[in-house]
Amino acid sequence: MSSAGFSDRLAKARESAGISMQSLADASKTSIASIKLWLAGRAEPKIGSVEKLAAALRVDPRWLAYGEARAELL
Repeated sequence: MSSAGFSDRLAKARESAGISMQSLADASKTSIASIKLWLAGRAEPKIGSVEKLAAALRVDPRWLAYGEARAELL
């Protein structure tokens, strides 16, 4: 998983969903600090966190993690 690609996809999905960083953190049961690191491309989440983020954002987890599959809402 490329952190630059992941952070771009995460930002795009969050923007498309129209939710704040705090709302995403709450919905995915992760810390706001982690969300900020991932959006800045300074860290990469583990696959379990990617799955939680994808569920909260209603996107395909494979797309969020690797840029594969669909970006459309599930």
